[in-house]
Amino acid sequence: MPSWTAEASSGNDVSDLIRSLQEGNPTVIYGVGEPGSVPHTAVVAGYDASTGHWEILDPAYESEAQPRPWTTTDLEAWWGGSTLPIPDIQWLCSRLRAQAQ
Repeated sequence: MPSWTAEASSGNDVSDLIRSLQEGNPTVIYGVGEPGSVPHTAVVAGYDASTGHWEILDPAYESEAQPRPWTTTDLEAWWGGSTLPIPDIQWLCSRLRAQAQ
């Protein structure tokens, strides 16, 4: 049975994602797409250096549309488009649940 460990990191850039993929490790990233859309995680599953396209597993799209081909510009805009760190999202969800009761 394969084993793996999760590692949290911050301050990464696309070269870190490429290195991780070269080492056989997909990376979960956090970001937001269009303005007003819901921030969420996606998995960087591959990178093709000859085309500059990334393979992204993005749960915002149906499974038939996976993986999503993104350019580096797309990736950086989505990945860098979020100003809410994950703990703040958890806090926001708890507040919304409390307001709904």
